[in-house]
Amino acid sequence: MTVIDPITTQRCPIWQTPASISSVQNHDQIEVVSPRAGGIYRINRSAEKNMHPDLLFGLNAKLTTWLIEQRLNGISTPLITPDVVESVKHREFLSYSKKLENFFKYIGELDTYVGESIIIRSPAEQISSDKLAAYIEAR
Repeated sequence: MTVIDPITTQRCPIWQTPASISSVQNHDQIEVVSPRAGGIYRINRSAEKNMHPDLLFGLNAKLTTWLIEQRLNGISTPLITPDVVESVKHREFLSYSKKLENFFKYIGELDTYVGESIIIRSPAEQISSDKLAAYIEAR
């Protein structure tokens, strides 16, 4: 991967929250580092154009769930294309039991040991709570 634009703090196309975005040379896509979307992803520019805030309610949570699933399956930088967006639109929202399962997957990724206290950070310390929100399909 060759980055042609310096990383700048902009807005996540999915959540409209602060994110670092860079263009990828010879690709019609950008790379986004977004805590609210659970980490790094790429998005095709034609898919990005369809990310209007008024169209995103619910779709943003479903796309984030798709991103988390891709990362859990070993794809470190998933690519969102128009086909992915269309497919994700038709998904059901996560059930309560699946959200709970994902909560424990998130906890399992933390560098903790049995018996240690786990503190979910306050909104003022957004990064940890954003990643948790990504895992449990919070809207």
